Amino acid sequence: MTITRKSLDKSKLDPAELNHLRAMKDKDIDYSDIPELDASFFSKTKVRFPVNKKSS
Repeated sequence: MTITRKSLDKSKLDPAELNHLRAMKDKDIDYSDIPELDASFFSKTKVRFPVNKKSS
């Protein structure tokens, strides 16, 4: 599995919306549509460490 990181292109965001998000407090975020992670989720996880790249 490969993880690809992407940056947010801030130039495409509406400045008013960006300011609204910046001003938002943690308590104002609605998490109701995100299921809680329970023990069954964590029982399926695996710890993986990055593989060191060999220098040439």
